[in-house]
Amino acid sequence: MDWIWDRVDRLLAAAVVAVCGAFAAQLNPLIVQYLDRAAAVVTVAEEHLRDVQTGLKYQVMADVVRRDAERQAQDDVARARAAHDPIARAGIVMQPFRLLDARDPQLFEQTAAAFVPAMPDNRRAIIYTVLGALAGFIGYEFVRLLALKLFIEERKRRFRRR
Repeated sequence: MDWIWDRVDRLLAAAVVAVCGAFAAQLNPLIVQYLDRAAAVVTVAEEHLRDVQTGLKYQVMADVVRRDAERQAQDDVARARAAHDPIARAGIVMQPFRLLDARDPQLFEQTAAAFVPAMPDNRRAIIYTVLGALAGFIGYEFVRLLALKLFIEERKRRFRRR
């Protein structure tokens, strides 16, 4: 009977490792697609700022109105850069954590809605896949050992009472 539990344990471990690896493999495409969208938002905000600073339409406005429009455009550029630059500058390990920390929620929702899964095709994606599979294995073993300890300890207590 122990061999059945051993096979079930191996099957569950393989399934958890595979699911975690497949999930982690999609981190790189998600990050790339988010950064592409964020870079486009930065470009649009910078173009708008340049237009406000040098455009004829804004030069004929009153100084107070033009300064307000320029301040708003500068705030838009700063907001767009804050959603892009920390993630783009982060290292390979920190980039997923920066995505959780510095992302623009609305831009992230748009990216997730239009997300296109991709096969791991570069070194970064393969590293994420391996790290995800390793994290899945460690998590599975932790839960399994915890459950075994609790179950075995409970069985030992029951048999001692008799």
